[in-house]
Amino acid sequence: MVIEYKKPYWIKYEWDAKTILERDDIKKDNLTLQNILFEEKYAFICNFKIADDFVKDEKAGIFGKPGQNYGLNFDSAIDSLVFEFRTNNEAPQFHCIIFDTIKFVDIRKGIKMIITKEKNTFKFFVDGKLIKKYKYDVELIDEYRNSPFFLGALNPGALNPKDRCYTQISFTLFSIVKNETNIKKLSQISNKDKNVLCYYDFKQINLVKNVCDESNNYNFIELVPKEFVL
Repeated sequence: MVIEYKKPYWIKYEWDAKTILERDDIKKDNLTLQNILFEEKYAFICNFKIADDFVKDEKAGIFGKPGQNYGLNFDSAIDSLVFEFRTNNEAPQFHCIIFDTIKFVDIRKGIKMIITKEKNTFKFFVDGKLIKKYKYDVELIDEYRNSPFFLGALNPGALNPKDRCYTQISFTLFSIVKNETNIKKLSQISNKDKNVLCYYDFKQINLVKNVCDESNNYNFIELVPKEFVL
C-alpha cells in the first residue's frame, strides 16, 4: 500500500465491537498500543520503500509520534536513515541515531527493519543483521504517552513545518510486538503470535479506507483527519 504525501495514517484505535464494520464510529483509543514505548521490552517490524518518484520532505517521516519528535525518518540532507527521540532530564535531551550505511539507494529498493528495545537499550536490524546498538540512561518524555503512531509522517500537526516530515511511502508490513526482542523469532513471527499487538500487511482495507489488523486483536489504521494535518 502506498501512503500519499501529506495523507498520513495513524495507529490509534481499536474496534469497539468484535467485528470489523464498514463504519468508523464504533471505535475507542487503544492505549496499550499508544503507550508501548514505556514497556520494558518490545519491537517494531517495519518493511517499507520510498521510490525515486515519490514526493517527500527533506526529512521523510516513516513512522513517528507527535510532540517533540519520536521516530524513524530518511534525511536527504545527509543521505542517511535516522531514528530520533527525547528523554526526560531537567530539560528534554535529544537523541539522534544516524545510520550512515543506509542510503537512499537502499531505501528505494526496500528496507526490512526491526527495532527492538529492552530496558534502556535499542537495537536496530536490517535484513536480520544488527546495524547499531544504542543505550540511554533516562526515561522517555511523558509527552509520548497516550498519543498515536503516525505512518507517513512524524508529527503532522506540528506548528513548525520542519517537524511534520511528510513522505509518500510504500509499506508492506508494520507490526508492534510486546515482550519479544529475539531477532530470529521476530524475523519469523506470525501475525497470530500471542505477543503481536498489531500486524498490518496492508492487504485488507475496508470501504472507508481503514487498514485492518491481521493479528488476533481488533485494531485498525485510519487516515488522519484533515484537521490534524497542517
